[in-house]
Amino acid sequence: MKTIAIIASILVSVGYPAYDDLVAKAQRNDAKIYLNRIALLQENFRNNCYTYTTNVAGGTVKDCTGLGYKANSPGGYYKLASNPVAGLFNQRTLTLDQAYRVSVAPAAGSPRPDDGMLGIDSVGAQGWDRNNNGTYDASENTWGK
Repeated sequence: MKTIAIIASILVSVGYPAYDDLVAKAQRNDAKIYLNRIALLQENFRNNCYTYTTNVAGGTVKDCTGLGYKANSPGGYYKLASNPVAGLFNQRTLTLDQAYRVSVAPAAGSPRPDDGMLGIDSVGAQGWDRNNNGTYDASENTWGK
């Protein structure tokens, strides 16, 4: 019986961190799907309205007033960030008709509130503020691990 308990504790000590890492990646994928959808909608908006928009969660593309998309990711783990973090997006200062940036942050009540923001811009540059310090550092220019 002791042997079974020892084996079980070893399996749990090895298996749980791997499982937790897998769950974290799945929740981050929720943000990636959300950001890619917003990027697609931004390009559609620009195609129809000749500019990008800052109004993601309101308005309609038909009226050129916004994307009319939801303010939270499909799984509810992430929300639009009101203040995108600095860094990463090494574009010169562009006007809204030329470029956009969008970031999402863990939503209130998210199981990983300290996971940091994820972002994307109009040229496809990606960022993940892994250390959650409020900026995209040089090593945080990808959504990868």
